[in-house]
Amino acid sequence: MKLSTRLILLIVGCLLPIVTAQIYSQTTLSADRQKQLHATALQQASLASTSVANIIDSVHQLGTAVQQFPEMRDATGHCEQHLNSLRQALLRYRFLALFSPSDGRMICGSDGAESEMAGADRTWLAALLATHDFAVGELVLDPGASSAYLPVGVYLPSRGAAHPAILLAALDVGWISRHLESALISGNSDGATATLLLADHDGTIISRTPDSGHWIGQQLPKWLMPLITRAAPGDEVVSDKGHPYLAAYMPSAVPPRGMTIISLFSLPELTTDIDRATLQDLLVICGAALIALILAWIAGRKFIYRPTESLLQAARKWREGDLAARADLTEAGSEFALLAQSFNAMAAGLAARETERRTQASFLEAQVAERTRELSETNNRLQVEIAG
Repeated sequence: MKLSTRLILLIVGCLLPIVTAQIYSQTTLSADRQKQLHATALQQASLASTSVANIIDSVHQLGTAVQQFPEMRDATGHCEQHLNSLRQALLRYRFLALFSPSDGRMICGSDGAESEMAGADRTWLAALLATHDFAVGELVLDPGASSAYLPVGVYLPSRGAAHPAILLAALDVGWISRHLESALISGNSDGATATLLLADHDGTIISRTPDSGHWIGQQLPKWLMPLITRAAPGDEVVSDKGHPYLAAYMPSAVPPRGMTIISLFSLPELTTDIDRATLQDLLVICGAALIALILAWIAGRKFIYRPTESLLQAARKWREGDLAARADLTEAGSEFALLAQSFNAMAAGLAARETERRTQASFLEAQVAERTRELSETNNRLQVEIAG
């Protein structure tokens, strides 16, 4: 394995814990943000539930106030006059009426009570007249108008000569929607837009914020219906045709009883900023790691590969017998330059010894040749003398 490759692997090994820590940090932040969104959704549903509970409680307080005036329970003009005064002062009510629980007869009512109830299905009235405390009825659609009301019954026990009665307060659904919309805006601190649904115990939509008018009287979608039967408040991720929603709910089993409140958030819209920020951070981390690798590769080529290659080329030439070759490194003070100087000095020493060896060899060869010539001449003279 090349030295530059080892350097890159070393840098990758150093960067890997940093990148891993950054990715873990981003993942943790994303998970914390998800928890925060769940808490926000549940808080929004709780806030809306409190608003609705306050509305219903105001009806109960109205019943307590009417209870203090037993004379209102007769069919005289004073009854209608009092109810009209209350109706004009409290614009949240479409009408107010007093009923006799024994025979279901309307004792008296504010202006418009008869006409409001004339065209509507009155099957809900029997359940309200049977209450001995407090009851929330079903949504009543007015077929003659583009509006609806939510009837609430308050039992008024006998007081002196006054017989028991039921105060029927018809809450204007339009007013409820506007009230919940203001609560939704003021309570949403994260800036995420919620769809707030208020439904009765049958799943009929009483209010939807925003765009309430189109949804009033419609049934909750099937994928939201199971939330009505939950025993306690909570939040779940539900899906409509593959589109995920975060739904925080206050089921009808908890106050205000008889109504379900659902705060609905589109998860893709909620997590867009999280996903974008996480992606940007990961891209920055990966980009920084890539730049570090590129710089490491360039530095490895310049400061490691090239000096090493120069030394290797010089070593190859020395191995081939070219002791005049030198490692050409001009970076003064670097370890590779010092190593090259040592190698060059070693090569120079080897070259000097090789030159000396060759000189000695040439001298010895000359002496041997001279001695051989002398011996040859001596041998020739001896042969001549012997022959003569």
